[in-house]
Order: sequence, then C-alpha cells, then structure tokens
Amino acid sequence: MIDLKTKFWDESYARGENHIYYPKDETVKFLNRFVRKKNSVDTYVEKIEIKTGNALDYGCGVGRQTILLSEFGFNAFGLDLSPGAIQTSNELKNKFEESLKISFTAISDPILHFDDDFFDFGICDSVLDSMNFEVAKKLIQEFDRTTSQLFFITLITAEVNNNIADDQVVDTLHEKGTIQSYYDIARVKELLSETNWKIKWLNTKKEFNEKNVLIDSRFHIVLEK
Repeated sequence: MIDLKTKFWDESYARGENHIYYPKDETVKFLNRFVRKKNSVDTYVEKIEIKTGNALDYGCGVGRQTILLSEFGFNAFGLDLSPGAIQTSNELKNKFEESLKISFTAISDPILHFDDDFFDFGICDSVLDSMNFEVAKKLIQEFDRTTSQLFFITLITAEVNNNIADDQVVDTLHEKGTIQSYYDIARVKELLSETNWKIKWLNTKKEFNEKNVLIDSRFHIVLEK
C-alpha cells in the first residue's frame, strides 16, 4: 500500500499550516497567459479550446485556488489528502457566491477516479514535491490520462538542498513527518518520461533574504500535450 503520509498532512492542517486564503500570483498568471484571459467583469479571451469546462486543483489545501478556477468560469474540482483541509475548503466555499461551481473531495490514493480527458486543464501547486518521487510519477501519469490540454505544476529545486535531487523526510515542526522531494531538470524530465506531457514553459523563481542568501527556489512549469 502506498504511504501518502495522510496522517501527517492532516496534523499539519490542524496546526494551521498552509492555510492560504488568497490565490497565488503565479496561478493567476498561468490562467491569464495560457488558459483564459479575463478582460472585463464578465468576458474572457480563450487561450485554449474549452471542451468540458472542467478544471482540476490537485492538493487543493483549504481551497482558495480551486475557488479561483471557478471564478474564471470553470467547473472546479479540488482534491486533497486531508479531510480537515477539505472541511475548511467547504466552509470557505460557503463564503462565496452560490453560483460558483466547485466540488471538494478528500482522497486516499494517487488514482484519479475520473474519465479520460475529463479535465481541460489542471494545477498542482507545491504538491508533487511533497511526496515520494515514485508516487509523483504515478500521479503525473494520472494527470496525463484525465487532462486533455494543459497542466501547471510547481516543484522545489535541488538548489535549496545543496543541489541534491532526492526525497527527504521532514523533521522540522512545519509539515513534520511528510516528504520533501527536491528536483533538478534531469529529475523533472524523468518525472515526465512515461507521459505525453511536454514542457511548454518553465521559469525558476528564487527568493533571497536580506543577506542575499537563497531561501527558496521553485520551478514553475506549464505542461502541454
């Protein structure tokens, strides 16, 4: 049985970690640049062919980015391992318009129980790098099967782990007991090697402290068929 560290993630959310109540800038940019550009209160310029109108947020946490997908006019599906996070997601959804089309579901395995090409596109922000690499490979194959056009993923780079691309168990209080998986370009290519995904766009976003010491580095990647 695959260990997805569900217990530790539920404990992390219970401590209030990763409770993000606003959309991330990079997700907004992805939607506007590659999916659907909002150019007025209720009109858009389509960047892809909208087939099903369905969008996936895998590892949705408390659901704010799932809600963003719905605000852009899509049928939004948010999935997360943590039942506690999903409970908070539904509480947050109730604060928004009833007309938004959103579904939140707690999951227990890396299999997506949706038909082939059910989603037009999806996002998976700071999630694939929070699991064992072999599990991430299975999951990216499921994204490939269930999603017809684009996927936006973010991955922490090996640069913040002394350039070592491997899996480590988190031993600090924040996200304690979970997995942190670090990536370099070679590992990104290996992640995609058994899928139809190709890299459409890749950007590395780095953060430095006041002493110019690197404190965070992430790949932001748009995948296409």
